Amino acid sequence: MPRNLLESVKSVILRNVIKSSFLTSKIENMTNAHEQRLNEITAQEKKLADEKAKLLAASRTADLDTVKSLIKLHGFSPTELRSVLKAKRKRKTVGNTARKIPATPRKVTAKAKKSTSK
Repeated sequence: MPRNLLESVKSVILRNVIKSSFLTSKIENMTNAHEQRLNEITAQEKKLADEKAKLLAASRTADLDTVKSLIKLHGFSPTELRSVLKAKRKRKTVGNTARKIPATPRKVTAKAKKSTSK
């Protein structure tokens, strides 16, 4: 009886080891397949991004020509186009602070001279 019991325990342990090694190899295969698929998708995304950039660059020049011709045709002024153009240029930064552009001194008018002399 003990011999039968020992053999049955060995067979159960052996089956569990075989199952666990089979499952481990299956999980590794699935992980490798998922990694390969992710790499493929990443490569496709990069390819599509490059293609999109090329198409945008090509259409940009054509669109710019269209805008220029429409401006000439209708005679739009910068004031009329102000809402769609960039408002101001950004200040250049020097170190951590923005560089301030010094203001030009105002000219003293004749009216101002009279008021200060009184």
